[in-house]
Amino acid sequence: MKSNENTRLVTYESTDEENEECSSRKKSELPYLFFDLYQVKPMMGDDPVFHEGRKRTYLSVPGNWPSHVYISLVLVESLRGLLKKIYELCILEGIVFTSLLEDDLGIFLPLHISLSKPFMLTTDMIDSFKNTIKTNVVFRSFDIDFSKIAIFTNEDLSRTFLVVIINSGKESNPQFHASIAWCLGRFIMDQTILNRLNNEYSRLLSTHKLHVNEIKVKIGNVIHSIPATL
Repeated sequence: MKSNENTRLVTYESTDEENEECSSRKKSELPYLFFDLYQVKPMMGDDPVFHEGRKRTYLSVPGNWPSHVYISLVLVESLRGLLKKIYELCILEGIVFTSLLEDDLGIFLPLHISLSKPFMLTTDMIDSFKNTIKTNVVFRSFDIDFSKIAIFTNEDLSRTFLVVIINSGKESNPQFHASIAWCLGRFIMDQTILNRLNNEYSRLLSTHKLHVNEIKVKIGNVIHSIPATL
């Protein structure tokens, strides 16, 4: 990605006690493994109208499987609330982003840190690829935190992302990051707004540590977990 320096129900009567109980319930948290099982929507073809205007990186071809290596982060409530506040402030500024923090039903979603670009595997390559990954990927579990807020675009400038950068201790290329919202096309955020967000929230972001003890390999709609071994 490139960085821009300068988004009819039947009703029933209920008692006051029932209403009070319902209003006090918090939004349910889904089990972590749920996200691996139900991450992919039913296939709707390659027409962008079915994907909020987004275009597939690769056209759907039988026997070819879009693949991706990434870290999945299930957020604690305090960090999720902070990221949601950053997203909502962008909306108040008139920036039209679509949130990646929760789905259309209001279910909280994990964030992803990409470790690879999307790539394609054919059916006969899958077993060999999985074995290679399991044999050669050896890592210790580790903690991460975020250092700042930024705007990135993908390589073909078809989508722009509101992201939080992983704190690596120094400037790096590529900059590992997690996207919290997106919009179609290339969008350049007013630098004044971006600076204000960072001045107000970057320090708070850095206080939240997230533990990583596995990476994910997604092949088609199947997700494999590679655990830390050290």
